[in-house]
Amino acid sequence: MLRKYDREELYQKVWERPLTKVAEEYGVSAVALGKVCRKLSVPLPGRGHWAKLAHGHNGTRKSPLPQLKKVPIVYRSR
Repeated sequence: MLRKYDREELYQKVWERPLTKVAEEYGVSAVALGKVCRKLSVPLPGRGHWAKLAHGHNGTRKSPLPQLKKVPIVYRSR
């Protein structure tokens, strides 16, 4: 069964937890999920963001989700 990625849901998840943890939830690799985020124009935290937070520093600023006139549809299989 194919299911669509929800762009807003994906945006919230990748800013709450590291991409590797979110990818496990979707059952794909972090690289594959990164490609999906790129296709859907979902901004990701920068390199070292989670390490900075773990050590009490400020991470990268959360980029707003850009508005798109035409949102591509990306499916995932279960």
